[in-house]
Amino acid sequence: MRTLPATDATWWQHPLVREISVILAVKIAIIFVLWWVFFDLPASQHIDTTQVSAHVVGTIAPPQTTPEETLK
Repeated sequence: MRTLPATDATWWQHPLVREISVILAVKIAIIFVLWWVFFDLPASQHIDTTQVSAHVVGTIAPPQTTPEETLK
């Protein structure tokens, strides 16, 4: 079995190190693209609890008001 030399410049020359590094970089890139495509919502499209409850229950829940809003 061949061992790697201790110098920093030669460890990158090993084909297994390069192959694992490339595969890891490709996997990270794929995960980032999938997250960006499916999970990144623009700031104007954030979902609040009223929209979630309307979708789950099927009816529109009354908007939640704070006590300051009821005094106006």
